[in-house]
Amino acid sequence: MAVKSAADALKRWQAAMSSGTARQNYIDGINGTTVNPMAEAATPAAMQKYRDNVLESISSGRRERKLMQASPAVWKSNAVNFGASKLADAAKKGAAKYQTWSQANQGTWQQMQDAAKAATGTMEKIRAALNVQLAAAGKPTV
Repeated sequence: MAVKSAADALKRWQAAMSSGTARQNYIDGINGTTVNPMAEAATPAAMQKYRDNVLESISSGRRERKLMQASPAVWKSNAVNFGASKLADAAKKGAAKYQTWSQANQGTWQQMQDAAKAATGTMEKIRAALNVQLAAAGKPTV
């Protein structure tokens, strides 16, 4: 039996991924998960493995090679034709997290605004607001 052509393999793969069976198998796999995958990924061993793999990909030059092989035209096309159409869905999905984050930062934003208003000169206003933000993050001020 001859090996399928790349074009035929792509066609069959896309058809399989578009089928209701693939969708249901995906859902069943997710629903069948009995562990917390985030907790598993956060174990010391998993974190060390991730760190080691990232450092190896950098030191070997593989990360740079792969990044340089990526097509900016494909990235742009995917972002414009696929990503942009998902912005509203992403905002709905992330609404609760955004609201929690926004509420947690409301006081800092007010302090930044107050510090900027109290300062004179554009650079001083920027520095004052930035210093409030840095202090809130536990970072050294400028």
